[in-house]
Amino acid sequence: MRSPRWTRVAAVVGATLLAGAAAVIGTPAAVDAAPSHGSAKFVVQNADSNASLGCSATVACTIEVIPIIGISCDAAGNAADVADRGMPANQRPSASLVPTVFSTCSKAGHFPPGSYNGGGEVPDLSVSGALWWAASNWQNRVSVPITLAPSASVCDVVNNKATAYLYGSEAMLQATQQWAPKFCLDASSFSIRHVQTSEPQAKNLLRAGTIEAAIQGAPPDTPFPKPTVQAPAAVTGFAIAFSIDNATGAAVQNLKLNARLLAKLLSESYLACGGVCFDFTSDDAKSSGFAALASNPIDMSRDPEFQALNPGIARTVYIQPAAALAVMSSDSDVMHAVTSYIDADPEARAWLDGKPDPWGMVVNPAYRGIQLPVDNWPLLDAHLAQLASGANLCLTADPVPWLPLVSSPVLNPATVALNMQFDIANSQIVCKNNGAQNQKLTAIGREASGSRFLVGLVSLADAVRYQLNVASLQTHNTSTGTAPFTDAGGRTFVAPNDASMKAAAALLSADTKVGSWVVPYGTLRTDARGIQAYPGTMLMSIDVPTTGLPKSEAAQYSSLLQFVAGAGQAPGLGNGQLPPGYLPLTSANGLAAQAKYTRSAAAAVAAQQGVVPLLSGDLPAVTGTPPSVPQVPTGGGSAGGGSIGSVPGSSASSSSAVSPATSTPKPKVSPTASPKSSVAAAPVARTSSLTAGPLGLALPVLAILGIASLGTAAWLSGAGRR
Repeated sequence: MRSPRWTRVAAVVGATLLAGAAAVIGTPAAVDAAPSHGSAKFVVQNADSNASLGCSATVACTIEVIPIIGISCDAAGNAADVADRGMPANQRPSASLVPTVFSTCSKAGHFPPGSYNGGGEVPDLSVSGALWWAASNWQNRVSVPITLAPSASVCDVVNNKATAYLYGSEAMLQATQQWAPKFCLDASSFSIRHVQTSEPQAKNLLRAGTIEAAIQGAPPDTPFPKPTVQAPAAVTGFAIAFSIDNATGAAVQNLKLNARLLAKLLSESYLACGGVCFDFTSDDAKSSGFAALASNPIDMSRDPEFQALNPGIARTVYIQPAAALAVMSSDSDVMHAVTSYIDADPEARAWLDGKPDPWGMVVNPAYRGIQLPVDNWPLLDAHLAQLASGANLCLTADPVPWLPLVSSPVLNPATVALNMQFDIANSQIVCKNNGAQNQKLTAIGREASGSRFLVGLVSLADAVRYQLNVASLQTHNTSTGTAPFTDAGGRTFVAPNDASMKAAAALLSADTKVGSWVVPYGTLRTDARGIQAYPGTMLMSIDVPTTGLPKSEAAQYSSLLQFVAGAGQAPGLGNGQLPPGYLPLTSANGLAAQAKYTRSAAAAVAAQQGVVPLLSGDLPAVTGTPPSVPQVPTGGGSAGGGSIGSVPGSSASSSSAVSPATSTPKPKVSPTASPKSSVAAAPVARTSSLTAGPLGLALPVLAILGIASLGTAAWLSGAGRR
């Protein structure tokens, strides 16, 4: 048969999802719902992440949905196109082979419609996605044209304008990459570039004067050495993403977690090893208290507390990933927020201080009494696993602590989101080339569909964009007993969405000491007003000095803050809009004070008189003589801040009138000369869902993906995906 022609589309990258009902579209592979109403996630990319197709705002693409109904069984070629009938006789199948060919191409699979292939059996080729191009399949395709907005990468090629650099929080990346084209495509404007680095590092660089603006999700511990605004940019938060399958191989859609379970995952308190893996009788184990862990569950799926809150989830075969929370290794305000949530929870705090849970599980003694919150979670356990002989020669030859290998944090928070999207377990416990000269420890890698168990800490905006399932977190507990419980009764769990973040935003507390608003984690779980507030909520701010910046750059940052407080808060998926995963700073959301402050901060940055607005948004009167603004040449890049090292001046965190600080002109620091993180190529792929409709009730479906920057999935809610 002749190969059909089509518009530019991607290649099939899926596998059978439900035999006779649906198929995986894109990369994740798992059962998501009942057979007749199945859905599956798929990855949608544009030219930035798949240059071979090049789909972009100027190159049209389509999504092709192809029902897999089998292939033509005209083995003798009698019904072939006229142009194909001239095939030489020696290339046609012999008459004796025709029955065999017919038998092969007419196979219909091993499973009845709606059943699940939990054993990973290879499907019959005739009904697999490998033959999506066969005319009998292709002729029933459903074509969905897609259009694309310019991606943030357009700013790299369309201009060489002056650039306002923003260093810091990956949690704001989804917003800044939608904002960026609004600026760079405007001939009369400048460009903005978000350099992803840890928030604490960005604040330190701003404190040192080597950068001009930082994005953060928690006010600095110590005031900046010169007057600096902390201008609210958006409300977002952290999320606990999960990829878990139940006993029937179906993907779990809803999960309940409390702070104590998160503390267990972080504190290396699950043994993460089956059988006899540790010598609990040794003097070292007894003296360190490690022997007490002998009766702890192997992983969270076997924890009675987890089972009580999430009945019906089977024990996993992926012990190590189920024993740790996937997190980043770098300092992060996101980690500061999640450990603040844990620290404010009475049950979690008591457990970390040494009180066993109702079933007797105890904290790893290496973490007993740990002080929280922290910006970076430490790996403190030092006990070696006593593995069976020959089980892991890498560790036999070079013993290292087992539980830190299980945790194995990654450097970039975006990597956690990527691993959650593709079900990749990062525990470094696999001995590759076991016994060979080049043996080494590697990650477990991708988990098999039907038995997945992964839990990871991600930014809420990433979770929304990539359609990650996220847990509902406990905010309130009316149960005061210490006996084991069997269900979630008396406990309130809240999922992240606009309503729950709005409830949390209403509880933001103005703290004049730090010069910003803070999330009162204790109030979220004890104040009746905050029962429905999402406890992972964070206020993101852009920090910019109000003295010492060159006039032209002060004007750029001022213009940026004006945009952030105004048009940048319009929700949507278009350039210049605020994408899902962020709560806009609007009066309707109870955030008028924060928007007013950012507008006042824009005026203060433009004036460069060393004034920091009051938290009311009012600009205090300038006292003393305003400092002269050093005129520094703008050539050679604009990422460097006005000064290097400490600069005397008033604290930026004061809520009263701030005296202008004096400053000494210092040479400009170019982006390549200062110790900054490289500009990360922002991922532009969104994910979406395709639900099997009438066409897919009894047929496997494969989608051929148009590489695009489509709209994101429905805003997360406790009820799961739309």
